[in-house]
Amino acid sequence: VSSFFFPPDIPSRVNLFYGHTTRWASVAAYVPMFGLSGVFALFATRKKRTWLKFLIMFLMVCSVVPALNCMFYMFNSSYYARWFYMMVLMMILGTVVMLDDDNTKSDRKWKGGIVAYLIGAAAFIIPLGLMFSDNTDTSRYSLGGCMPFLWRFWIYVSITLASIAILWYIFKKYRHTPAFEKVCMIAMSAVIVVYSVVHITNGKQHSNSSKFMVNQVVEGEVELELAEDNFFRIDFYRDSSISPFDNLGLYWGYPSIECFHTVVPGSVMDFYPKIGVSRSVGSRAETKYFGLRAFASVKYSLVSETSKVNDNTFYGFSEYDTQNGYDIYINENFIPMGFSYTKFITQKQFEKITKSKRHEYLCFYIVVPDELAEYYSQFMTQVNYKGKPMDAEETEPVTENEESQESDDSSESSSISLMATKSESKLAFEAAVEERRSMACDTFEYSSSGFRATTTLDSRNVVVFSVPYDDGWQAKVNGEEAKVLKVAYGFMAVECPEGDSVIEFSYRAPGMYEGIIITGAGIVILLGYLFYNKKRGETASYRFFFEDYYEEDDIITVTEKIDVDKIEEEAFNNVGADLNEENPADTNNHVGQDSDGT
Repeated sequence: VSSFFFPPDIPSRVNLFYGHTTRWASVAAYVPMFGLSGVFALFATRKKRTWLKFLIMFLMVCSVVPALNCMFYMFNSSYYARWFYMMVLMMILGTVVMLDDDNTKSDRKWKGGIVAYLIGAAAFIIPLGLMFSDNTDTSRYSLGGCMPFLWRFWIYVSITLASIAILWYIFKKYRHTPAFEKVCMIAMSAVIVVYSVVHITNGKQHSNSSKFMVNQVVEGEVELELAEDNFFRIDFYRDSSISPFDNLGLYWGYPSIECFHTVVPGSVMDFYPKIGVSRSVGSRAETKYFGLRAFASVKYSLVSETSKVNDNTFYGFSEYDTQNGYDIYINENFIPMGFSYTKFITQKQFEKITKSKRHEYLCFYIVVPDELAEYYSQFMTQVNYKGKPMDAEETEPVTENEESQESDDSSESSSISLMATKSESKLAFEAAVEERRSMACDTFEYSSSGFRATTTLDSRNVVVFSVPYDDGWQAKVNGEEAKVLKVAYGFMAVECPEGDSVIEFSYRAPGMYEGIIITGAGIVILLGYLFYNKKRGETASYRFFFEDYYEEDDIITVTEKIDVDKIEEEAFNNVGADLNEENPADTNNHVGQDSDGT
């Protein structure tokens, strides 16, 4: 709410309302210089029912009511929705509408809007700036109270008050002058530049030294084998106490499972929670999920030389090299991209396994939708979970006579249980990895539009790729169209015949061709319309927002073409006509005479 009146806090550094749990503020409703003054002016117009007024008011209510605030995300959970931008754009539109309305009544509305903006800002400035200090030793009035960055608060206050003063001066001195638009643009640009400098400066105070970014990230490099020749991914050691920089793999040109990116396929968001990994704006699975790294073809893991790793969570990695300030470890359980299975497990059975152990079983069995169990039984054996979920500390065996499968499970399927000890579990995991390697693709190449792989199978089977599933993917096997299968909650697979196969995946955004056709047709129609009007000599007569927002009694509507020459001629001929009609004789006698009769 404070961002309606003040420039917003920098991301993840709450200041004005310090202490609440919401730490992110990358979107805000602040309109530079104008603030809410234009919106208040719009609401003051006599035209009560307009879609813009209703929409702005509805979005403002949504911004302060949690259930409504969540509505935009709940209705579309496939992407990271920043619906707040919609409200900002509507507020800007309302401000522009009122700036375009230059009648005298609009001026009064603007003055009222500026005053309302000042009152709203004061409602924050007074209590926040003069609240009691949290310091029990000096219980006295203190400017800013418990805010951690007091000087920053007063800078924001200064920007807001200066914007209000500038806005008032511009309307008083330049409104209805040719310079009004230029002065508004210059003043608003100045406010934007000032706040930008303040924002960047504040951010730098919370940033680490730029030497690391320059020396190790931008100018530094890590030389591994070429991923184009033998595809692999990298990652960085991460645990509860060590959090490396995001996206370093992108700088160095290596694919990575770690990435800070808010726009990802919805399948990524479906997959991670199923194995106990939280996925919000970034993919940041801790190193203890070693099964995920094998499944995702992670071959190298990098650890900063200044970090101390926990050997208990760094299972399966051995020292390889030291480069660019990083110790490099190689994954002994690396599985090449694209592989097959001999057994499958349905999602229902997979979810009976303890969540913290599920990542290991990604390398044991392909996880498939429940309703497709019959289809996958053509290629491999179905397994069902047998036994109670076991915590990591448990070492007691899981006996065969424990509660096994539910009544609807197939009697022909085999059963599994968690390994009795950690050592047994790791031995079984390594055996599963070795089996996946033996059934991996011979080659794998990728490009900006898709990827290509070759494989040799002993029998008809399904080949799995740890590439996020999306509706835009299309597959071909040996040149023929093939169905793209969704497995493991969020990855892709394709059925291949016995023997050698060439697999090709290509991506096209859903609706792209349709969008191109519609856009092209729209351009053709628009050009034809403009050409038609030009040939007829017609010009646009409609003024945007004319009916809805301007005060109707101040609008002069011209319905006929005015003949200025004719009006001037009639006015000239009628000079003195009224006087002649009242007393023609007197008029003739007195024309040209002074008071003395001359």
